[in-house]
Amino acid sequence: MSFVDFNVRPTVKFDVANPDHRRWLGEFTRTRRWGDCPVRFSTAGNGNTLAQMQLKLLEYYINQEFSKA
Repeated sequence: MSFVDFNVRPTVKFDVANPDHRRWLGEFTRTRRWGDCPVRFSTAGNGNTLAQMQLKLLEYYINQEFSKA
């Protein structure tokens, strides 16, 4: 096995309801690096994974804010 095989981060589907996923995306947004994130993210569909994750996060917080009566 190569060095790369031992250091590949597992790929997980981005789940906006998971607080760890939100925290890791928030850290990336602040630092512009994935260095501290222990996983790689995937999303449904094609296109820019980061943009899709940011859209899901925006929708999550909008629903949190505006679902209050």
